[in-house]
Formats: sequence, C-alpha cells, structure tokens
Amino acid sequence: WDYSAWVRVYALFLEEKLECFRVLKYDIETDGP
Repeated sequence: WDYSAWVRVYALFLEEKLECFRVLKYDIETDGP
C-alpha cells in the first residue's frame, strides 16, 4: 500500500462526494421558490 495509490483513492472518494453535494445543491436551488 503506497502513498500515491492512497492519494488516488482519496481523490476519487472526494470527487464522488463533491458530485453528490453539487447534485443535492442543484436540486435545492431548482426546487426553491
């Protein structure tokens, strides 16, 4: 288990989180009045 592999996995994890967050934020903005 080397450092670069961990960084890559962590980056993928963060990207997924950001994607979900952006979708949720978009839903809220479009749902609002």
